[in-house]
Amino acid sequence: MPPLKYPHPISDALGQAPLMLLEPGTTDSTRTSVDLCFAGIHLLYNNLEECHRIAQSVETPDGSYWHAIVHRRERDFSNSKYWLRQVGRHEIFSELYRQATSIAPELFEKTNEWDPFKRREMKKQRCPWCGTDPLYVEYHDTEWGVPLHDDRKLFEMLNLEGAQAGLSWITILRKRQNYQQAFGNFDARKIARYDQRKVRLLLNNEGIVRNRLKIEGAVKNARAFLTIQKEFGTFDKYIWQFVNGKPITNRRRSLKDIPATTRESEAMSKDLKKRGFKFIGSTICYAFMQATGMVNDHLVSCFRHDQLKY
Repeated sequence: MPPLKYPHPISDALGQAPLMLLEPGTTDSTRTSVDLCFAGIHLLYNNLEECHRIAQSVETPDGSYWHAIVHRRERDFSNSKYWLRQVGRHEIFSELYRQATSIAPELFEKTNEWDPFKRREMKKQRCPWCGTDPLYVEYHDTEWGVPLHDDRKLFEMLNLEGAQAGLSWITILRKRQNYQQAFGNFDARKIARYDQRKVRLLLNNEGIVRNRLKIEGAVKNARAFLTIQKEFGTFDKYIWQFVNGKPITNRRRSLKDIPATTRESEAMSKDLKKRGFKFIGSTICYAFMQATGMVNDHLVSCFRHDQLKY
């Protein structure tokens, strides 16, 4: 096993303790626990490559650490936390953490928000619309309301919001990866060249919403999007003008306080329609503005509201 490269006394606390277990007669399960200890140490210090290597060599019930590392690397923190809690059931793992925190507690303060050794996730108050679905919670915590300025991602969100019309957003989120694959990662230049043969292929794709008008609308949107880029330089410059280039921070106290449309979304919808966009009503525009951080509509009670306040 490679030597740990962490500062004294943490290397003593977490490094020497598992080595004491490597005596003649130790069982495979004990050695597995030791490997997990090292993987946990590397994870704690964000040394993901080494953690990944160790986790690959360890077979735990349910492959807990493997799942945790994969989700961590994909920034899927909700699922990562779940699998790490399974790993935390190893008695030796918890004991070493106890020893380390008693010797150098100041080195562990940074893990208060995301602590792989805690049995229960810290309670955070969120907007109630995201519920408890891990995918929805992750979207709420990391994407919704974060100012977005990347043209390709703005184009993706605009079309996904349009695809949602008549459906729930979680339905589209679950199909999001399928949409990215089906629509060439939302490269507007590619989509603008789609012909009727490509449209027919997309209508047979069970991974997306198979609605002809919405699919054809995405093609028209791509062409209108390219025209705007040519006129304004970037779509970002064009779309953010509807909020004067700066996010609007609202102070909503309940979901009933959040409107379906605003003056800004009405103006955006009207102009986009004039430019040839489809499935771009005022309600869809406002949902797009919320998703891309043009407005901060997290409730004031939600932990994300103040984090995204400008």
